[in-house]
Parts: sequence; C-alpha cells; structure tokens
Amino acid sequence: MEITIVVCLLAMVGAAGLSIGIDFSKDSFRSDRDMAVASLQKARSLAINNVCLGSGCVDGKSHGVHFDPAARSVVIFQGEDFSGRDQSVDEVIEFGARPVHIEDSSAFDVVFERLSGDSFARSITMDDGRGRYSMISINGLGRIDW
Repeated sequence: MEITIVVCLLAMVGAAGLSIGIDFSKDSFRSDRDMAVASLQKARSLAINNVCLGSGCVDGKSHGVHFDPAARSVVIFQGEDFSGRDQSVDEVIEFGARPVHIEDSSAFDVVFERLSGDSFARSITMDDGRGRYSMISINGLGRIDW
C-alpha cells in the first residue's frame, strides 16, 4: 500500500514537471515572436515620429528591422536599407535560447518610411520546429498584425 502511494505521488510530480516544461517552451516561442513584433513596432514608431538618432543627424530618417535567419537576433536600424544604415545607432535584440526558424532562408529587411510609416506588404512566418508557428503580417500602410 505504501509503495502504491509513493508511486502515485511520483507520477503526479512527474506530470506536473512535464506540464511546466511544455508551458516554458511555449512561453519561450511566444516571447521570441513578441520580441520580433515589438522591434517592428518600435522601428515604425521611430519612422512615423521622424526620429533622427546619432550625432550630426539633422533630419528624420526611415527606420527598419533586419531579420537574419542564421543569426539569433534582429537589428533595429536607421536608414533606407540595412547596408546603407548608420551602424552607430543599431539596436541588436537577441532571440531566446531555443531556435526559432523564419520562413525566408536569406536575410531580409522591413523598412518603414519616415512620417508615414508605410512599408512594403510582407508576411513573416516563425516556427519553433515542433509544429508551432506564428505569422506576423505587415500591410502597405505599415500596420502590423500577428
């Protein structure tokens, strides 16, 4: 009887631990998605508000987010494109510990025009390699949905 009770208690503790582990994995994926969305929202806000960062900058600039599937981060940048940006004002934001896959195999940028926040329409699909995915959509007016 005592052995049966101990085995039942161990099974309940194991089930609770497994449940917590699964929730942690989901939360990690959600936080990476939320980080990508927050980066896009910040870049759009900087562009709409015509913000110009860095010394010697006198007029507003476009802002964007650089996604590189090979890197474990995104970069919020200032400028018309990632290659012509002012690197001194880059903001690098790291993804979590678990790998997140982005549907494109090559790096790409999402750039928001100054004052209007307009952008090229684009969808970004992220997945955790375990069957969970999330899609982030940006329309031509820069609206971000997820």
